[in-house]
Formats: sequence, structure tokens, C-alpha cells
Amino acid sequence: MRDRAYTYVKESVDEICMYGKYVFWKDEEKMEKYSSAYFRNLRKQKEKETEVSE
Repeated sequence: MRDRAYTYVKESVDEICMYGKYVFWKDEEKMEKYSSAYFRNLRKQKEKETEVSE
């Protein structure tokens, strides 16, 4: 029962994030809220690495 509930919630959250990214693609601040914190950190690290290498 718990696993099934988790699956439903996960699917709902993923769908909301997908639509949020689509709707707010021009607004960087709002779009950031609909993306994964993990991927935001990766993007920031890559930006820092490119700044250092330049």
C-alpha cells in the first residue's frame, strides 16, 4: 500500500514539474523551482568550472 501511494505521488510531482518547466521556460527564477535541486547544483558546478577554465 505504501509503495503504491509513493508511486502515485511521485508520478504527480513529476508531472507538475514537467508542466512547470514548460510554462515558466522564460522565467529563470520560477523555472528553477520546478527543477531538481540535484541538477541545479550540477549546473552551478559546471558554470564555475567553465569560468575557472576561461
